[in-house]
Amino acid sequence: MTGYRKKRSFKMTLSGSPEQVFPLLCPTREYDWIETWQCELIYSDSGFAEPDCIFTTSYPADGPEDTWVVSRYEKPVLIEFVRVNPLRVIRYTITLSRTENGQPKPIGRRLSPASGKRGNSSFGTWMMKASLSAWPWWRKCSTTT
Repeated sequence: MTGYRKKRSFKMTLSGSPEQVFPLLCPTREYDWIETWQCELIYSDSGFAEPDCIFTTSYPADGPEDTWVVSRYEKPVLIEFVRVNPLRVIRYTITLSRTENGQPKPIGRRLSPASGKRGNSSFGTWMMKASLSAWPWWRKCSTTT
């Protein structure tokens, strides 16, 4: 049986250049601007987002503790996270480009496949209940496409 999965895209409006915005897409720097952010940094040579950076988050409404890995890091234009727990594997890709007037034009994509029988059985409930709860800033400034 093939697992369930859902693709979503998001567009955001932010002020600042990609060079200013990109560093904030980091588990350590999110404390600077997300009131409810909590994570535990597991691995990072620099203490910030970088290739192969690993951190965990725990938001009970969103299911079991998640382990996140920075799988792509192309400063200042693209960052990709893979988020894993026993129910699902999620890939978040955030691309920053510029609008005609030079403002950042972030586009996010999320691919959310369920993981295993338990993940498949709770997939619909999880998608409706906890969608993007670990990234509250994303909810505030994004529109779903």
